[in-house]
Amino acid sequence: MSQVKYSDPGLTLNTAATIPSLGLGVYQLEGEECKELVLQALKTGYRLIDTAQFYRNENAVGQAVRESGIPREEIFITTKVQAGAHTVEGCKRKVEKSLSDLGLDYIDLFLIHGPLMGPEKRVDTWSNLVDFMHRSEGKIRAVGVSNFGIAHLEALREEGLEIPSVNQIELHPHLPQTPIVDYCKSKGIVIQAYCPLMRGQQNQASLGEGAGWAGKAGFGWDHEGLKGVAEKENMTIGQVLLKWSIQKGYCPQAKTSSPTRLKENLDVLHLPPLSEESMNELEKMNLEGREEEVGRLALEWNPVDCP
Repeated sequence: MSQVKYSDPGLTLNTAATIPSLGLGVYQLEGEECKELVLQALKTGYRLIDTAQFYRNENAVGQAVRESGIPREEIFITTKVQAGAHTVEGCKRKVEKSLSDLGLDYIDLFLIHGPLMGPEKRVDTWSNLVDFMHRSEGKIRAVGVSNFGIAHLEALREEGLEIPSVNQIELHPHLPQTPIVDYCKSKGIVIQAYCPLMRGQQNQASLGEGAGWAGKAGFGWDHEGLKGVAEKENMTIGQVLLKWSIQKGYCPQAKTSSPTRLKENLDVLHLPPLSEESMNELEKMNLEGREEEVGRLALEWNPVDCP
């Protein structure tokens, strides 16, 4: 397979491993479609693929990795467990199932998919994952969380447990989630951004309820400030949004099924930074505090405040 080379310094995890600056998300892709898209992404130059047990496509992702011809150590694979890992044996089964479904010898990053399991199971699941990582002889290289809020992370710290390497949350100019972002940065937790392109599902197949602003004039890709920045910077709107995320220090997980968009999104790694003026203009898109006016802000489930 002919492959494109992109210069990407990546982000350093608290394990000293490096995670690529931009990843491909594969939520709601299955079977051959998923495999072919991941193969195309790897050919285009992507080196981070984000899957999950809930997505039911780990097998397709693993097939693509094996068929790509790219050395395994050059590809960063993230997957997630949603429930059932709060016991030692349950954790072991869940991790080994992902390894088996992926058909890979190791997983670069294993996340708890969300905090909805409750306080005790959250702590137990995290403790088990950390222990498995240290005892697994490299089967898991790093562990982290997804959709965790400050209270969830503080509960882990108060138990004397290790700090997660990553917290993956919904982030874009309409939903900057400043408190949890600031907390993660203060603790050295790398922030991965999902829905960075401000597009999400609003149907029954989605985890979330959909944002109140989605599809309305003047919001999302129809925002005049965003369109103005794209024109000024000579970028597509998608590239502006990914560049915003990267310049904020996040690791965005972009989803697309278009080969053209695959390359267009990845090209942000070679584009110049957005100007300070442009970044300030994008800050004005923040809708936090305006929920009564525009409705729900998150495109997906975003349970960072759950008990």
